[in-house]
Amino acid sequence: MDPPLQGKGIGSKLIDFAGDFVRERGGKQLTLFTNSEKNIAFYTKCGFETFHKCEIAHDGKTMGSWSVKKTV
Repeated sequence: MDPPLQGKGIGSKLIDFAGDFVRERGGKQLTLFTNSEKNIAFYTKCGFETFHKCEIAHDGKTMGSWSVKKTV
């Protein structure tokens, strides 16, 4: 998210909306993927747990990849 918009609750509201949307349609889980380690703290605060972490290498560069999930 754009830094000036961070800390205003927009991301948390989006997560809540997505959870409600999925649950109302019979879903039981939200699953997200991120390549930014700093996002993990936010997702953890929102009730997600990391279930997979790995490194991805491409064209001589390496980046982290995290998979998180939350029961709705």
